Amino acid sequence: MPGKFIWRVFWGFFCLFFFLGAVPLSATEAFSSQSLVFRVTWFGLPAGKVHLKVEKNSREIVITATARSSRLLSTFYPVRDLWQSILAGSPPYPVRSFIDQNEGKWSRKKEYLFDYRGGVVRVLKNGRLKKEVRLEFPAFDEISAFVYLRDLEFSAPGEIKYVPTFSGGRFYRVPVEFLGYEEIKVTGGWKKVLHLRPKVPFEGVFGRKGDIHVWLTADSRRLPVKVTGRLTIGHLTAWLVRPRP
Repeated sequence: MPGKFIWRVFWGFFCLFFFLGAVPLSATEAFSSQSLVFRVTWFGLPAGKVHLKVEKNSREIVITATARSSRLLSTFYPVRDLWQSILAGSPPYPVRSFIDQNEGKWSRKKEYLFDYRGGVVRVLKNGRLKKEVRLEFPAFDEISAFVYLRDLEFSAPGEIKYVPTFSGGRFYRVPVEFLGYEEIKVTGGWKKVLHLRPKVPFEGVFGRKGDIHVWLTADSRRLPVKVTGRLTIGHLTAWLVRPRP
């Protein structure tokens, strides 16, 4: 069902790690405290909302994302998903990620523990250790990657940045292509935006490889005003509704 794909659009397809020097981590403002709310539609019908919150203090950064299905979708496929990532250190990297998915009659709890000294990521499912994956390089998890994605810098259309990615217990290097500047209509009027296309090399449950597009405001805030993804059963679109772009 489309509800199960909400996470794939936002987190599974925008994982990124250290940019091999492409962007200085210490200079990023992506992890400042903020709150973003997205309205999600499927075939133009209301599918639900996604709330992304970043809280920062002197010790750590906590990123929390929740997905809730709309009243219409909940009648046959209720979605209540939670994803939380805790980052620490300088530059900040995730030390723990927790996922609690409840979609229809299906549920799952998954946890990632990042051990940088030991060089492994421990994957727990429903509280039990499932496997350990060798940590090949300093790593963001999927949700912190989406937040940090906004700091990518491009100089010309057609430019590609390669993003080392950890998703589903595996490492990838995902190319993100800058398609150029555009003008799109948002809740606050017309906005100049950057159009990005991550060329995803892995399949989602319903998603097709490479069919993900992201539009970021061209101002200093780099707000993700629109995200789209193709499904085998339609098209999913998410619009930023708060704060107003």
